[in-house]
Amino acid sequence: MAILFRFLVSATNGNTAVAKAYIAEMTDKTNQSVGFSLLGFTWGIGCCIGPVIGGHLFQPHTKYLGTFPVDGLFTRHPALLACLVVSS
Repeated sequence: MAILFRFLVSATNGNTAVAKAYIAEMTDKTNQSVGFSLLGFTWGIGCCIGPVIGGHLFQPHTKYLGTFPVDGLFTRHPALLACLVVSS
């Protein structure tokens, strides 16, 4: 299942091609290698830090008692805070 879903995500994800095209257009021959290496570096950092952020901010009403109301918006939508932080 993991291999199948990894294949489906890769097949339907157009972000890498768009990012590489953008880097190719915005850089010249003198700094193009730095731009492409930063793409891989930031992608890897995002893959490591993203799940950590999501895990810490999931269900904030149970993890951070007193900060968020028990019957509030984050109770009905437990992943909302993580999605808002990551999307911003």
